[in-house]
Amino acid sequence: LKRLGVSPEVFFNMYPRAVHRGGGQYSYEPLSHLRLLKGEYPKLGLTEGQQALYTVIRNANRYLYPGADKFLRRLKKGGLSLILVTHGNPQFQRLKLTHSGIKKYFDKVIFSSDVKVVTLKRLKKRFDEVFFISDHIRELAEVKHHLPELLPIMKVGGHHSDIKKARRLKIPTLMTFREIERLIMKHHNSSERKRKKIR
Repeated sequence: LKRLGVSPEVFFNMYPRAVHRGGGQYSYEPLSHLRLLKGEYPKLGLTEGQQALYTVIRNANRYLYPGADKFLRRLKKGGLSLILVTHGNPQFQRLKLTHSGIKKYFDKVIFSSDVKVVTLKRLKKRFDEVFFISDHIRELAEVKHHLPELLPIMKVGGHHSDIKKARRLKIPTLMTFREIERLIMKHHNSSERKRKKIR
């Protein structure tokens, strides 16, 4: 939206206001976001704004963290089940995922309006171990508080990364996917050895 005169700072500052939270629900609607931006930029056309957003989505692979593709491929080769939990408008999220090129690595994609901790509670009933990776401190803090048996991991680099708070909560804060992979495989292999001993 930069070419339409919207500054990245204002765009990301408006994002939390475009997110509906309440009653354990969470949803993001791109059109709501654009309407909020129009309040700040009266000349912004909603149709033009939507087209600009969808142009960004069509180039979603450019906006992945460096190394994300290799990271997912290696975890998949390591025998882990990969599940993506995402919020907001399902059509918008599906397009983003398809154009990012990483959809093929996931065993399942969950489009949910529940806060992530609710979805993770359900997943915990189905899997022996669950690792939760996010760059969003609020999500990580909720998981740490409500599901202490899970391993939340902060991928440092997002707009909502708060390294000091994550470290206070004893949540691993890692810069690269290689570091995250090593931590996950270490825990996974340790759990596998314990399960073999029990058998």
